[in-house]
Formats: sequence, structure tokens, C-alpha cells
Amino acid sequence: DLVHLHNGARLGSQILRFCQSRNIPVVYSLHGGHFVVPKAEKADITSGATGLLDWGKVVGWWNKTRELEQDVDRLLCVGKNELIAAQERGLSNVEYLPNGVDEERFSLGDNSRFRTKFRFNDEKLILCCGRIDTQKNQVGLIEDFSEELKKHPDWRILLVGSTTNEDY
Repeated sequence: DLVHLHNGARLGSQILRFCQSRNIPVVYSLHGGHFVVPKAEKADITSGATGLLDWGKVVGWWNKTRELEQDVDRLLCVGKNELIAAQERGLSNVEYLPNGVDEERFSLGDNSRFRTKFRFNDEKLILCCGRIDTQKNQVGLIEDFSEELKKHPDWRILLVGSTTNEDY
């Protein structure tokens, strides 16, 4: 009844064209870093690609990849910066739908097993869940909290996620 894309580019464009041919509505979630890409991340993404012939641009043109954001039925932005950037590009099919957590579902959890297993006592934990990668910017989190951590020696930053960028 509905297709929800989490990936754009050529694959997303192909799926969109297929759905359009069958009158199936398509929504596309931008999880950040689409219109608004930090400089360090952009450099990381494009490293190693300089001086090479980019056949992907030809395939992208053929698949109308650049039109994907305007052609989907709804473009969902989980971040305000992406929403603003999309609106500045004149996209009228944009909605702000931030990621959410059902606090009630997790409020009854017992963290004592976790604290025992990983040897945390009464420290305050700042949890960051996401793959370890420049796009998630854990370095920024650590840098931003460094002064606060000096004032609060009982705080810990806990990073949870798979590593997708070993160098980072």
C-alpha cells in the first residue's frame, strides 16, 4: 500500500519509478546528512574519488536521481536543519518527523544487570546509540561535553554501535 525509502540515490529512484507506474505512494526519510553535510564528513565521503571518471552521474541522470526528493509523495526529515534546507530548495512535499522513543516502554527497565556487567556504579551515563562513523559525529559529542565532564567526574559517555569507519 505504501513504500517507505530510507535510501535514495539510484536504488531509491528505481523503486520510485516502479511505484509510480503502479500508483503506489512513496515516502522517503532523510536521516540527516543529505542536504546538510558537515565539512569533515563530506571530505571523508569524497576521499579517494578525485580524478576518477564518475559513471554514477550518467546512471543517476538516466534514473532521474536528482529529482527523487521532489517526486516522492512525502519527504520526511528527522532533523530541523534538513527540514529547513529542503524548504530552502523549494520542496513543498516536506514534513518534519523526528525520531522518537517511547519513554514509557523503557521506563520499567532494570539497569542493574548492565551496570554490573560493565562495572558502572553510580556514574551518570550519557548514552549515544549509533554506528561509530563520522556521520554520527561522536567526536563532536565528546568535544562538546569535555568541559562538562571536567565539572562532573562521575559522568561517562557510553558509545554503543557497530564500527563502520575504523579510521574514525
